[in-house]
Amino acid sequence: MNESDVVSLINEIESVDFREFWWGSPLLARASEVRDSRVAQALVYRHHGLSNKEAFSAHVIRQAIKKCDGPDFNSLWRIIDAETDARALVERIEDLHYLPWAATFILGEVGGAHVFAGTTARLIPTHQVRFHLLVRLLSHIVIRYLQIVEDEEPTATVMDVESGQSKTVPLKEVGGDSYEMHLAKQSEANEYFTALDARIVTDAKSKLQDIPDSLLNIPKPQFIQALDIIQVRFA
Repeated sequence: MNESDVVSLINEIESVDFREFWWGSPLLARASEVRDSRVAQALVYRHHGLSNKEAFSAHVIRQAIKKCDGPDFNSLWRIIDAETDARALVERIEDLHYLPWAATFILGEVGGAHVFAGTTARLIPTHQVRFHLLVRLLSHIVIRYLQIVEDEEPTATVMDVESGQSKTVPLKEVGGDSYEMHLAKQSEANEYFTALDARIVTDAKSKLQDIPDSLLNIPKPQFIQALDIIQVRFA
């Protein structure tokens, strides 16, 4: 893809209706094949603008970013590492035009073990201005790991035609394509959530001890306990 094609693709990503973001979308398929930080950033911006981050549209954008940016997520890390204003990280957390928090959310949702390691490595004085964001990224990854551990079989609510009463049943009994889509989404989203390196977990625990409680959104003892659970469950 030449420069003109890349610019055209970015313009299309920035201007299309959000309903263009669906599983199998030709636009996202094209974006997934381009290793260009500008394309990744355009996708990050569109993802940030979605009101429902649990929607399938958000999931497929994250998948496109994974493929476009690669497993190291270099473009997303550059967005985060470029921020040098600690106050902005606090004041602009809800700002739909502020990309550092947008990139952080995506990394927390799909980054898994590699992003856990990258976040832990950044909990050093040279990144102190970003600690507010980095600690929340680390906790997001930990929460995702716990969600994976606790995942239950998906269910659906169905109505009994004769009695008029509703009941909950396993989705695979009634869902068909919905069940297959759920499994595919789950597999894609959890791809990088593999076993954590024990040395990196130890490093994370040590660094968390020195992080001020005011920066934590999970009580420190619970944070440490969650890391212990993850290590056992993903060994």
